[in-house]
Amino acid sequence: MGAMMLLLPQRLLACATCYGESDAPMARGVTFAILFLGMVIASVLAGVVAFFVHARRKAAAQGGAVVPAESA
Repeated sequence: MGAMMLLLPQRLLACATCYGESDAPMARGVTFAILFLGMVIASVLAGVVAFFVHARRKAAAQGGAVVPAESA
């Protein structure tokens, strides 16, 4: 891969969408796609956190041994 980068440097140039007009419809579409994917990742991570919070509360309600969070 490193040899290809040295032998074909023109391949490293940005595509027309990223390098061209920033106001073009394609560039706006790419921007919204990046924002959407960021929101999807954030919502999945929030779901994982919510699951563990729910599991911890449910275990505490049933009398399970739950270690309290340390205060900082």
